[in-house]
Parts: sequence; structure tokens; C-alpha cells
Amino acid sequence: MDRIRRRMPSPAIVIAVIALVAAVAGTAIAGPPFQAEKSASSAKALKKAKKALKKARQNEAAIKALQRKPGPQGPPGQPGTPGAPGDPAAVTATTTLDATGGTESEILLTLGNVDLLAACVAGSPMAVQINTVVQVEGPVLVVGEFVTALAPFSVDFLLREQEDASGEDDGEVASFTILDGNQSHSGIASIAMDESEDICRFVVHATG
Repeated sequence: MDRIRRRMPSPAIVIAVIALVAAVAGTAIAGPPFQAEKSASSAKALKKAKKALKKARQNEAAIKALQRKPGPQGPPGQPGTPGAPGDPAAVTATTTLDATGGTESEILLTLGNVDLLAACVAGSPMAVQINTVVQVEGPVLVVGEFVTALAPFSVDFLLREQEDASGEDDGEVASFTILDGNQSHSGIASIAMDESEDICRFVVHATG
């Protein structure tokens, strides 16, 4: 079907051909009394029809040529507006430790050169804590109004809670910042314990 459509002549050519046929037919059917006049008129009509047909073909050829040739490439567009900076990478770490067999601890999260160590300490009183472990000098821990320069082999607590006589435990929450050279990490840490089962729960959410 597409091939048939492409071979169909344009309306201008159809009209020109009809005019040409009419002009030739006029010459053929002219009567004797008016044969000379009709012949001259038909010759003019034939000439006009041929010109119209030629022009129609030229126009059609020009249109096809324009359709086949791509236009010149336009100028490059203006650069887009830079996007907004993305949020710093965020990470959340959670764990539950069971101290029924003694004291259990594990690294909860590592922020730069600082490891946050979660520990569930069995005994009476029972204790739950997050302390820092560093291998190099330099990092600084900020918790509220307290600023601590961290050093290897030192025990510094981010959070610590100890079982009290009432047996009630609402948990502890603290915001913190770790300054480590050109890097900084901020976050929120929470701890809670269940004395009846000797279980400690830890959550740390940090960015940077």
C-alpha cells in the first residue's frame, strides 16, 4: 500500500493532465465552420496545458528534493541549570545483643577512622553502651556540650546506661558529631536494654 501511495501523482499533475487532454480533445471535435478559430484556441490551450504540466512536475520534483534532504544542523542549545547538590550519604545501623552468657560486643558502624562499638555488659548492674574505637590520633567526638579528643587504646563513651534499682528503662538518645580531619559525621544514637532477658538494643543513624 505504501508503494502505491508513493507512485500516485500529485493533485497539480492530475489537473495539468486533465487540461492537456481537454485541449487535445478540443482540437479533435472542432466543427468545420469554426475549425480555424477552434484550432487556434485549442493550440493556445494545449500550450498552456503543457506549461502547467511542466511546472507541476517541476514543483513536485522540488518538493521531493526538499523532503529528501535534511536541513542544516541548528545551533547547540544553552546548557541546563545545574542540579541541586545531593544529600550527604546517610546510613542506619541497628543490632540487638544478648548478654545472657556474659558480655557481648560488636562494631555497630564505622565512620571514617572511628568505629562505634556496641556492647551489652552482663552482670549486676547490667549496662548497655556505645563506645568509640580509633587506630589513629586526631578524631574528635562531640556529644552535647562534651568534646573528647579520641586516642588509640582509650575508652570513650558515646552513650552508656546502667541498670537501676527501679528496673525501669526508658532508653537513652543522644545526638553526636565526629570531626575527623577534613571529614565530619553527624548522627543520632539510641540504646535500650531489657533486664529481664539481658538483651540490649542499638540504633545509630549518621550522615556525612
